[in-house]
Amino acid sequence: GCDIAKALVAVLEREIPVGIATGRGTSVRRDLRQALPPSVWDRVLIGYYNGFEMGRLDEDNSPRDALPSAEIRLLSKELHAHPLISSNAACELSSGQISLTTNGSVGLETLYQVVAKIVGERKFAVTMSSHAVDVTPAEVSKLAVLITMRRAFGLASSDPILCIGDRGRPPGNDSALLTQPCSLSVHEVS
Repeated sequence: GCDIAKALVAVLEREIPVGIATGRGTSVRRDLRQALPPSVWDRVLIGYYNGFEMGRLDEDNSPRDALPSAEIRLLSKELHAHPLISSNAACELSSGQISLTTNGSVGLETLYQVVAKIVGERKFAVTMSSHAVDVTPAEVSKLAVLITMRRAFGLASSDPILCIGDRGRPPGNDSALLTQPCSLSVHEVS
């Protein structure tokens, strides 16, 4: 943790912006603020809930605690009511994502298969991280961080952006991000 924070500070102090695409919400803002000095916060862009919402680390209003759409609330209730999910996993709903974590009695892959079958042909994407199964609106992607970084930091479309992730193989939550030309997987690759 501390070595990573030092390396990030060294990059940020050289005026190189950093984007973080994560399935997490406000907890990532809290943790990054504890690890990084305030002088570099304006160069850190966070894509909360797998790219559903963007915000810089120096902004207090991101992610917003907006009400989830009626469609995602209904899907969350349906997922939570499923017998395997209700007895073996926690189902957390945020404004743009349903995150399911297993209690250890079923594997993450099994949980993913059940969730994907329930979601079916609806307009939602189901991805998997190393600890959770996430359901987001189909148009949501970690690629939104790249688009926002280019706009927010004045980067040209030809400027390379290094993308690093750990779940590059579908249904991994980094699979779309790691399709970019300058990408590196530290675990699963496509």
